[in-house]
Parts: sequence; C-alpha cells; structure tokens
Amino acid sequence: MTRADLSMMMPLDSMTMNNAANRWKALNASLQALKSVGVDDGCVVGIGGERGS
Repeated sequence: MTRADLSMMMPLDSMTMNNAANRWKALNASLQALKSVGVDDGCVVGIGGERGS
C-alpha cells in the first residue's frame, strides 16, 4: 500500500484566546477518529484571528 502525506487542520475556533479547548468532547471524538484511521503525525492549528479591543 502506498502512503500519502495529508495535512489535517483543526477548525480555527478549536482553541480560545486563553489556550483552552472549545467543545472539548467533540474535539476529543474527532482526534480519536483520526487516530483510529492511522493519523500519527498530529494536526495543524491556526494561530491568529480577531482580538478584543
């Protein structure tokens, strides 16, 4: 079987500005699903977005 590199990016609202996870149960279920299909190199998390004034 041939392997291909595939980058998975988490939704931009996965983390709060205080470095806490949003929707922890859904995030955990999604990460477990990725693990079950063999994703072993991690996910990309975007940094940035709107800041409060």
